[in-house]
Amino acid sequence: MGKQQAKRPARRERGSISAEEIIDGALALAEAEGLDALSMPRLGRALGIGVTSIYWYFDNKDALIDAITIAAARQLHDLITPPEAGAWQDRVEQLYCRMRDALRSNDLLCDLLYMRGNRLGENALVHLWPEVELNLTKMTAAGFTAEEALRGLVALSLYTRGAVVLERQMRRQGIDPATPTPVPADFPLLSAAAEQQNMRGVTDDAFRAQLRLMIDGLAALSAR
Repeated sequence: MGKQQAKRPARRERGSISAEEIIDGALALAEAEGLDALSMPRLGRALGIGVTSIYWYFDNKDALIDAITIAAARQLHDLITPPEAGAWQDRVEQLYCRMRDALRSNDLLCDLLYMRGNRLGENALVHLWPEVELNLTKMTAAGFTAEEALRGLVALSLYTRGAVVLERQMRRQGIDPATPTPVPADFPLLSAAAEQQNMRGVTDDAFRAQLRLMIDGLAALSAR
């Protein structure tokens, strides 16, 4: 007897799928197999539709990826938004700790929102603006100018995203971020400090300590 062929999903009728279903399917496929594996034919097979049904809503793969990026921005906003109450320092600390957790636990969010250069368009960014505006409001009330507050938030965001990407690269190379960095005894101050502070800088404790250091520095700036 010959090998049994795997059954393909039943083909859906033309016009029986919505743009939202296509976006959800694209997100699920990209999360399971990686963004590079996403293609119109592969998505069509996964959804049981012809590629023409996808092209009815999306002109090309870039348009589809832009659409799932907007969905990812909404998802990230829901995952990272802390309670509105509280001092700006505590709220900002919660925000970037939650951002780190979200991006570390979902490579696709990181790929779509922060690894695609200038492909992150205004339609996606608009879902993140309310959080920025609220933090600017709290920080200006604490004595910052809007420019100083925004500069601080950008610095904290860059630090958080950089820590996520660095840890991701290290793990792909088989490097445990918690492994101490060996320092020769010729550098006594550095050697002693490295015993207390992980120089790789991306463990949970190191990230939180360094994030708080930056926030405390911003607080000192506003108190001048």
